Amino acid sequence: MDPDKLGIFYANKRSSNPVSEEEIKFQHSAAISKFKGMTTNSDGKGGVNIKTIDLVLPYTIYAFDLENETDSSIYVWLTPYRKSSAERPGFCLTKDRDPKMYFFFKEQFEMLWNSKESKVVI
Repeated sequence: MDPDKLGIFYANKRSSNPVSEEEIKFQHSAAISKFKGMTTNSDGKGGVNIKTIDLVLPYTIYAFDLENETDSSIYVWLTPYRKSSAERPGFCLTKDRDPKMYFFFKEQFEMLWNSKESKVVI
């Protein structure tokens, strides 16, 4: 989530360990900085693309290699109320194992990714 928008504060209220507004903003800003440092290749170009959106969704989606459906995978983690990251249920989808769920979450990911509300981070 974008540390400069309100959604982060609503998500914090759902957290298993809510923190102050200053702390949650710091945590998200630090995580984005860490990702930027980890994903920049020696040529200065990133091998990962990350966007944020100011919405509190019931899940988190990570999608890999969507342009190659043979090797692509989509990881979905549910974001229930007052549960830590370690307690959140999640699953990995591939086109071969579960095409219905794969295409549902692929569509969700693409709609969010292409949304005018999404903001490029990396």
